[in-house]
Amino acid sequence: MNAASTQLRFDRNILLFGEEGQRRLMDTHVLLHGTNTLSQKIALSLISLGIGRLSLIGPEHLQGYDPSDFLLYLNPSRPAEGMKADGLRSTLEQIALRGKQQVDSYGIPPDPGFLSFLSPDIIIDATNALESKDALSAYAMSHGTHLISASATSTDGLAQLCSSGQSPVDRASLERLIGKDYGIFTGSITAGLVSNLVRRIAIPFANEQKTLPPVLTQSYALSRIAGITTPIDAPDALPWPSSRPYAGVKALVIGTGGIGNFLALDLALLGITHVTLVDPDVIEESNLNRQPLLYGRVGKPKATVIGERMGLIYPGVSARPLVDFFSYKHDDRGRFQVLPEPLASEHYDLIFSCVDNETSRLAINDYAVQTRTVLVQGRLGTGSGLHTYVPGRNRCIDCQENLRASLENQKATGLDVDKVLGPGCQLESNPNIVVPNIIVAGLMTEEGLRALYRPASFARQKDALFYEGVGSFPFSFRGGVDPYYQAHPCIDVS
Repeated sequence: MNAASTQLRFDRNILLFGEEGQRRLMDTHVLLHGTNTLSQKIALSLISLGIGRLSLIGPEHLQGYDPSDFLLYLNPSRPAEGMKADGLRSTLEQIALRGKQQVDSYGIPPDPGFLSFLSPDIIIDATNALESKDALSAYAMSHGTHLISASATSTDGLAQLCSSGQSPVDRASLERLIGKDYGIFTGSITAGLVSNLVRRIAIPFANEQKTLPPVLTQSYALSRIAGITTPIDAPDALPWPSSRPYAGVKALVIGTGGIGNFLALDLALLGITHVTLVDPDVIEESNLNRQPLLYGRVGKPKATVIGERMGLIYPGVSARPLVDFFSYKHDDRGRFQVLPEPLASEHYDLIFSCVDNETSRLAINDYAVQTRTVLVQGRLGTGSGLHTYVPGRNRCIDCQENLRASLENQKATGLDVDKVLGPGCQLESNPNIVVPNIIVAGLMTEEGLRALYRPASFARQKDALFYEGVGSFPFSFRGGVDPYYQAHPCIDVS
């Protein structure tokens, strides 16, 4: 592989970080301890980010079928027995840029002597064991190595950086997460936070301190988002994964790009069995660093490949790909018509909008209002985050964001509104693009489930949730309704 292959695969990174920044990522060696689902999401995110060398370490053996080990099942030629780290490596090697990114694996505990031999730049502990975190903390302090401790439960996630071995891990902040059930969407959010800390070590942005503090902690807590301290779950359901409480949920995912990739992954892990995927695009090489589930299938329809890979992760998933544009508008007789046509005969519990233009966002919003369906819309760029519409609980997303005004402004400038890409796409050089895909997808999964099972937790003036990327709690709520929309039809939906 030559420099041209790196340029093609990581063109978005180079736009954001420059060629020097991409080189620094490629020169970074990360050691990841743990083989659980959180570890797998971190590994997938780091390979997407463009880390040059990733070493997986952990003594766990391959066992019976467990869909939470999604990286194993993405690879039909995975080994049937042996060490779990080796099985994960076999999949990650297919996703990584061959000849440029190295993945190695070791089926052993993180022995200090072996760590010294590997000499990583950054160590990540994604286990749920304080003993492991303490041992790696001691090694990091004695060798001046960056250590990131990551944990995720069904309601909380935490990523803590102890920079250059200056401080031990903060056990008090970790103890409340140890020994609790793992969470699907919190795992995605935490993996994104970890990847952003790795990025910050390798490539600090101009608005970030050049010198890292001894300890930098970023966290996610559902209690701070919605006042919820217990897992979001279907009524009378057993904790995941001993059952599949969401099996009866029908979800429509429009857009299977950067956000849609990771969202589809979470839906498969949750066991949501009825999923329709709408996307007209085919896979390009430059998609693969932000859309890793599409690996090895350049030139194939995105929706088709995502549906196939959801089925590999959880065979109970019935994923229907519709390789077409979504539209919802009046026909010649003044009646609303939805395209692709198969959507006209379906009703969904959840709609996820993962598109990158205002024309589609507005059409999806109108479709959700008319069909009285929960809608979660994600977007990247300046103000990466999401808006949620819960019929009868809050205003629609057009009311929240004034999508029509944004669209009219674009038309007034003479732009082709069907082709204009919104904030977060390649037209905007903004750092919140690569890493936030997995974070926003995790937030969208959480908000969708919350809308179904805890609708009363939605406050009318707290409709928008944003990932800011800075601070100990890098999330914020924003609310409000444009006065122009006081009589909008969405307020009549109950």
